[in-house]
Amino acid sequence: MTYPTLTLDRPATRQVLGELRKARFKRRTQDIDWVESLYKAYLTGLAAIALIIAASSVVGDGRLHASELLDVRNHGPAIVGMVLGALMLLGLRSGARGGPLSFEPPDITHVLLAPLDRGSAVRPIAWRQLRGVLAIGLVGGATAGNLARGRLPGATAAWVAVGVVTGLAISLAVWGAAAIASGRRIRPLVATGIGLVLVAWPAVDLAAKTTTSPLTWFGKFTLAPLPGSDAVPLGYIGLALVLLVPVFALLGLAGVSVEAAQRRAGLVDQLRFALTIQDVRAVVLLYRQLSQHGTRTKPWWPHRSLSGKAPHPSTWRAQIRRGVHGLARWPLVRVVRMLALAAVAGACAAGIYAGTTPLVVVGGFAWFIAGLDAVEPLAQEADHPDRGAEFPVERGPMYIRSLLVPFLVMFVLGLAAAGVAAALDPGLRAAEPALFTVVAAALAATAAGAVSVIAGAPKMGSQLQQILGDYGGIIPLFRQAFPPLLATAGFAPVIAAQIAVKHHNLPMPYVVNTAWVVASIVLVCGAWINSRRDRAA
Repeated sequence: MTYPTLTLDRPATRQVLGELRKARFKRRTQDIDWVESLYKAYLTGLAAIALIIAASSVVGDGRLHASELLDVRNHGPAIVGMVLGALMLLGLRSGARGGPLSFEPPDITHVLLAPLDRGSAVRPIAWRQLRGVLAIGLVGGATAGNLARGRLPGATAAWVAVGVVTGLAISLAVWGAAAIASGRRIRPLVATGIGLVLVAWPAVDLAAKTTTSPLTWFGKFTLAPLPGSDAVPLGYIGLALVLLVPVFALLGLAGVSVEAAQRRAGLVDQLRFALTIQDVRAVVLLYRQLSQHGTRTKPWWPHRSLSGKAPHPSTWRAQIRRGVHGLARWPLVRVVRMLALAAVAGACAAGIYAGTTPLVVVGGFAWFIAGLDAVEPLAQEADHPDRGAEFPVERGPMYIRSLLVPFLVMFVLGLAAAGVAAALDPGLRAAEPALFTVVAAALAATAAGAVSVIAGAPKMGSQLQQILGDYGGIIPLFRQAFPPLLATAGFAPVIAAQIAVKHHNLPMPYVVNTAWVVASIVLVCGAWINSRRDRAA
C-alpha cells in the first residue's frame, strides 16, 4: 500500500519558515545590547579603514619601471586567473565535503527533514552567509585597489572601483564553487579534477602567451585602469562569467546532503567554541576533522623493526624515530597543502623583494600555518601528556628533541619556497643569502608552531592579569599574536636584502645580521620551552 507524498508548496513554505525565523530572531536578540553591537561595528569599520591606509603607506608610491609594466600587462591576467582558479579549487573541495553552508541543528532536524520545498529552506541561509562573503570581498578588494594605485599608473578612483568589484567577484566565485559542489553533490575526486583544470587552463595561457581561459579574461578586467590595457570586451565577458557562478550555485542548493550538513553542524559548533576561547590547537584538529584529513593506514615507507631494542624516550633517537614515523603517516593532501603554502611564501618573498612589502602579512600567515602542520610530533606529545607517565622524562628537553624533524621539514619547504622566489625574481638567485634566509625562516616557523602548541589557549584570570587590571587583556592578545609574528619574522632577511639593494649595498651582510637576530629570538623561545622541567611521571 502506498501513501501520497505531502509536500508544502513554495508560498506556504516561505510563510512558515519566515514566521519561524522571525520568532527565533526575536528570542535571540531580546537580550542583545544594541549600543554595544553598534560600537563593535564602528570599531570593525574603523579597523578596516586603518588597515587600508596603513597598507598603502607601507607600499608607498614607488612606480614600476617600463619593463615591469610590460610584464604586468602580458602576464598579469593569466596569473590572476591562476590565483582565482586555485581559490575555486579550494572552494570545490570544501563543497564536496559539505560546505559552505553551516546549518544549526534545529534547521537540520525540523526543516531539512520536513515535507517542504528544500530550496526555499536553504536559500535564506545562503543569503545570510553571502552578507559576510560580500563584506570580506569588499574590504579585501578595496585594500588591493588602494595598494595597486600606489605602484601602477592610472586614476586612483578607477583602481579602487575595480579593486572592489574584483574582490566581490572573487569572493562570490569561491563561495559559488563550494555551493555548486555541495548542491550538486560532486564527489571530492571529481571536484579536485575540475579545480585543477581551472588552475591549469590559465597556466597554459601564461606559458603560451594566449587568452583562451575565461579566468584569464577576468584577469584582464582586474587590470582595466592600467593605461594601454585591452580589457574590452574580453575582460567584461570574463567578469560576467565569474558572476554567473554564484547564480548557478543558488539554483542548485536544494540538493545539499542532510548527512553532510548534520556532520558539519556539530564540528562547526565546536570550531566556533574553540575560536571563542582562542585555542589554536583545537581549531587545527577540528579543521582536519571537518576536511576529513585522516592519517594514512599504510605508511609511505615501512617501519623498521628494532627487535626489542627500542631507544629510551629521553634520547634524541627516540624522538627522531617518532617524528619520522609521523611523516610516514601524513596523507597526500597534507603534503600538497604544505607545498602549496611554501609556494605562496616563495611568491610573497619575491613580491617583497620587488617592493610590495605588505605581502609579508600573507607570506607570514602561510608560513605559520605550514609550521603548525610541521610540529605535529610535538603537538601529539602536548595533546597526550599521559603517554609519558610511565617514563621519568622531563617535558622541556623532550619537547626540544621533538622539534628536530619539524625543523628539517620546514628547511625542505624553505628550499622549495626559495626555488619559487628565484624563479619569479632573478635577484633572489644568490645561493649564500638564500641559504641564510631559509635557515632563519625554518627556525622561525618551527619555533612559532611550537610556542603556539605549548602555550595553548589563554588562561583568563591569571595573577598577572589581576595585577594589570584593565590592561590584563593585553596578555591573551600577545600570546595569540606572538607566534604568527614570529613566523612572519622569517621574511626579515628578504626585507633586509631589499633595503640593501635599494641603497646600492651588498645584501649579504644585511641578510646575515638579520638572520642572526631572528635566530636569537628563536633561541629565547627554545629556552622557554626547555624550562618546562615538570616530569611526565
